[in-house]
Amino acid sequence: AMTAFAMRALALAAAGASLAPRCPGIRCLRARPTAQAPASPPPVPLADLTTGQERDGLVIGHWRDKAFVDIGAYRQARRNGTAPVAAMVKLKAGRKGKNGRRVYPRPPQGSRVRVTVQRVDLASGRLRAVLPPPPPPTLLDAAAGLLPRLEELSPAQPLRGIVVGQTRHEAFLDVGIEREARGGRCVRVHGRLAARELAEDCALDRQVVRSDAVRRTLREGDVVSVRVLAALPASGRLELTMRDVAPEDLAVERAGRAVSKRRDKRRRAVAAL
Repeated sequence: AMTAFAMRALALAAAGASLAPRCPGIRCLRARPTAQAPASPPPVPLADLTTGQERDGLVIGHWRDKAFVDIGAYRQARRNGTAPVAAMVKLKAGRKGKNGRRVYPRPPQGSRVRVTVQRVDLASGRLRAVLPPPPPPTLLDAAAGLLPRLEELSPAQPLRGIVVGQTRHEAFLDVGIEREARGGRCVRVHGRLAARELAEDCALDRQVVRSDAVRRTLREGDVVSVRVLAALPASGRLELTMRDVAPEDLAVERAGRAVSKRRDKRRRAVAAL
């Protein structure tokens, strides 16, 4: 059972008082000062929001690949009069597939963001919004801001990209490189970062086998600094690496892997006879 002194101590602590003057042997029970919460956005009725309208909001939570932003919207409720409505923002936009989805960086909870109203459903009281497009990844040594094409890349050239997808053995990065497709149109090329090309202290989010030296896990939306391992314009592929190696060493490694692949192909053909 709680004694009267303990109950009084809890009451004084909740009120912000201190027991130090009366009880020198007891630590101060003064309530700890908390960080001041950021100001809420100005309220606005849900019916007054229109598609394309921009609003400043506060990130209040996440769920899977979605973020919920408080932009001050509210709707009429049956009992309490009004109810707040949080805007749902998808962090993955576009079609599924490694070359068709745009990944937005995950905004931390409590941060302020600017969103654009995408859809207002008054019947269900739901609100959807979108984040501004993320800045395209650029070359670390780019001076004019124009990204080269796939055929203009050279081995060991530094790049900066965003992780847009991954499997247990590889990750796919959007480094802002394009290539010419049929009909003269340009399509985006996502670079492939194999698990063996990761840095010693990095691992994939879905990677099963990891070493004890891993200090960083790559997840979708992370910004990574990489180098060109091989650019193949004929097949439209781009191989990337996080290892700091010289261009001569990359050429030797790639030649050795090509010889190994041909040797394994001949062995399989002989074994199938």
